Amino acid sequence: MSMTKLDPDPIHAQLALMWQPCVAIQCFESLASTNSYALSQVCRLHHWHVLVAETQTAGRGRLGRTWHSPRGENIYLSLSWVLALSKEQQRGIASLSLVAGLSVVHVLQEIAPAICWQVKWPNDLWGNGHKVAGVLLESQSAGALLQLVLGLGLNVNGLDYSDIRRTPPASSLALLTGKAFDRNRLVAAVINRFLTDYGQFMSEGLGSFQARWEKVDALAGQKLVFTFNNQQETGIARGINATGQLLIERAEGSLVPYSVGEVQLQPQV
Repeated sequence: MSMTKLDPDPIHAQLALMWQPCVAIQCFESLASTNSYALSQVCRLHHWHVLVAETQTAGRGRLGRTWHSPRGENIYLSLSWVLALSKEQQRGIASLSLVAGLSVVHVLQEIAPAICWQVKWPNDLWGNGHKVAGVLLESQSAGALLQLVLGLGLNVNGLDYSDIRRTPPASSLALLTGKAFDRNRLVAAVINRFLTDYGQFMSEGLGSFQARWEKVDALAGQKLVFTFNNQQETGIARGINATGQLLIERAEGSLVPYSVGEVQLQPQV
């Protein structure tokens, strides 16, 4: 399968005209982690810095897990920017990772509409029940500003994930559809969609995405095993609340919101 290298020029050319003046793109042959590198760089206010790499030597996902990053097959992307937020606004920014997942699903639905695309709270993207992508939002103080870094690992043209032992199993766009994809076009499409959704999030909040979330929620109504602080609970997923917390219905009927923790579908007996 022939692979086109990542290239900032075609990516930038395919951005919406309104984004082109304020988005800078860098492509690297290799980085330890695109998110780690982005956090080490200085960003300007009202500008977006996009980093993509052909491979990562220390790619990471949520909870410090390693992100499998073979060379030249997939998308390893970080989008970095700074903004001024009040303390109250900063507390709500974490739910932006849920919006980013919806942005990527929107793009995937457009390019591969025959696949069942879902978001598994808080940051996994599933295609036909296989994990295809993950989102990682990180932040740090930058003086009076807050720097945000949104990382995306998206399996695009890889054909072999047999060495990844996980549930659900990993897959890629190529394996699910039987065809190769132009990664430059995909990167541009994801940036365009996310920046649009980001504007909606900042002006209308997470609640304005509730209907979109409900349509692609992989956990809704499912029996779960939830691990938090080394304690396990079982319950039924009942969607998310206005701040992006996962709602779990316990056996006695109470509805409990969770911001962090590990979620797995309860094995069928």
